[in-house]
Amino acid sequence: MKKIILVACILVSMIKSFGQTTYYWVGGVTGTTGSDWNTSTNWNTQLDGSGTARPTPSGVTTDILVIDGTNIGGATPTTGTITIKVSGSSSKLNINQLKLVNNASLVLQRVTAGTATITINGDTGDDFVVDASSNLTLIGAAPSPDSSSVRIILNTASTGRVSGSLTLSNWGCRIFTSNPVTGGALFFSSGSVCNVNTYESGTNPFGKSTAETALNAVVFESGSKLFYKGGNTIFSTSSTYSPLVFKTGSEFVLDASVPNIYCTSSNMFANRKFSDLKISTGQTVDVDNFYNVDNLNIQSGAVLKLKTTGIFPISGNIINDGLLKVNSLVAGASGTSNILFKGNTSQTIGGSGLYDSLGVITVGAAANVILNSDMKLVGLNSTGTLPNTASVMGVLDLNNHVISGTAILQTKDTNNVTVSVVTGAIGTNTLALDPVVFGSGINTANINIGQLVTGSGIPVNTYIIGTSSSTSSITLSNLTTDNVVSVAIVNNSATLKTSHPFGVDGALTLTGGLSLATGTNYEFNGPTNAPFSLSTNNITGKVTCNAPITTNKSQIIGGTLSLNNGNFIIRALDTIRLKVSNAIGGAPFSNTKHIVNDVNFGNIGVLRVDSIIGNYLIPIGSLNNYLPVNISYTNPTNLYTSVFEGITQDGTLSGTSLNSTDLSKYVNAIWNITPTSSLTIADNLKLGWTSSLEGS
Repeated sequence: MKKIILVACILVSMIKSFGQTTYYWVGGVTGTTGSDWNTSTNWNTQLDGSGTARPTPSGVTTDILVIDGTNIGGATPTTGTITIKVSGSSSKLNINQLKLVNNASLVLQRVTAGTATITINGDTGDDFVVDASSNLTLIGAAPSPDSSSVRIILNTASTGRVSGSLTLSNWGCRIFTSNPVTGGALFFSSGSVCNVNTYESGTNPFGKSTAETALNAVVFESGSKLFYKGGNTIFSTSSTYSPLVFKTGSEFVLDASVPNIYCTSSNMFANRKFSDLKISTGQTVDVDNFYNVDNLNIQSGAVLKLKTTGIFPISGNIINDGLLKVNSLVAGASGTSNILFKGNTSQTIGGSGLYDSLGVITVGAAANVILNSDMKLVGLNSTGTLPNTASVMGVLDLNNHVISGTAILQTKDTNNVTVSVVTGAIGTNTLALDPVVFGSGINTANINIGQLVTGSGIPVNTYIIGTSSSTSSITLSNLTTDNVVSVAIVNNSATLKTSHPFGVDGALTLTGGLSLATGTNYEFNGPTNAPFSLSTNNITGKVTCNAPITTNKSQIIGGTLSLNNGNFIIRALDTIRLKVSNAIGGAPFSNTKHIVNDVNFGNIGVLRVDSIIGNYLIPIGSLNNYLPVNISYTNPTNLYTSVFEGITQDGTLSGTSLNSTDLSKYVNAIWNITPTSSLTIADNLKLGWTSSLEGS
């Protein structure tokens, strides 16, 4: 009995070993027509050719085929590129695994009309492998390149990983991945490259439906690159199906123009989600409304034209060394397209190219956009007669650059409203809201593109990237993770930063004008004598000065005033009013960093601080000297303050100066400290001055 069991075990072992036999290519380097895949002696169980040739299988096989670049000649060691003919009917094309390793270079071609299909059924580990040193090309070859192709199918139990290079070239060459496993089944690793240029009608390089490739089965990981060389779209003609996932840090490169005779802009871009997108030199690409682009790179000599309508969400940087504009070839609207900057870290917009004749832009609620190029916004409505509106909800750092054109630019004040959700299933990017607050002709919730959405089932950093008042719905930048019953729609006050010598109005020269909301924050990073916009008298939010500033009008500041570098000069006759008594930022102050009460022809600039309570430092002074006021009140007090050098008998600018004898008894400066109520008395008052102003 023991002998019978032993024999049975040996037989099982032999069957398993035979079923998973590994064969190496030993057929050597071949000419343009290639050696035949189906020739048994081209494969051997030993890399040096000393083993057994691959037999003709019956039915589906479990062979593992390896192309090892260290030796492709068997008994005659050889290296180089292998060209192999594959036919469409041989059962030898049914295998368990195909692996290219150790600098393998393989061209699989069909030289007659039709399609040769290699089916990979799966085994232990990755079943389709192109290692980092290897490359694989699928082509339809002469004499019939436009009617022949090679196709690889990864069956429902198969997985694959490309770490080197894969090229799908000519007619219908393609790779299908039918394994529906969550997270994908065919992966392109960091450093890998995939080139596609297939154009057989009704096909796509990675599959056109779930009958060929499972949804999101092909995954381009961070550091991988997919090059479009022409032909059919990399996706499919269905807007609801995609075989591809571009992980953050992957790159899609257009080495061919779109549209072309095989591919429309809609099929390539509409509702698609990319990480990094590059337009190569010499290419012109018309872009339909994509769902997301992380980073956009337009190379020198390239042109990217946006569809004239819709939203274009970008969460990263733009490097434009070519031309970025609205597609003016389409009749009708000339500038309603909207670039939505929706990052949650700094987004740099620059390059040596032109941002010319765009539609409008929206700076999302959590975005921090740094402009390193000038930008022109066409911004006309669908009839081309009225300006559309660009919006800033987050931070727009203009540096020393200018946004010009025909649009209106508005900034948004703080908004935080909770809205009931009528329809919000898990795994959707569309929420139907309560029509009482958002619907046709109704927007009491003040819902806008670029706002943040928070709540249970909403991922962090989710933006509104689309709205439809007719359906009371919003489109989200992320899929919901749970059923959603209510959401908060949020944006904080906008911030404008500029180092332009003519301030906000110098940096924003839009003929449609400016609509700057109450609470807008400002940061001035370069010297200017015209910081504040003359288009509005609204109360600002925070005002931060990182350079010497001279006011150009009276202004109410509703947030903290900070002086980080240089003096803040209040022009004669101007009044700067601090609506809240937050401590003035930038301490310690000095002769070169304080608030200057400018004096001119008997007039003086005045600082007003509201609601002072407790101890408060007012860092005022003359042009050359820091002459602070430390004051304390028990009850909230509004206070006008100014100081000038040159003491007079009645304490006014136009008063009679003291003679030298009297002057020697005093500090040669006058402080005017005037509460709005004559009944208010300070608890403590302390003035500061420099010794050079003291009498002898």
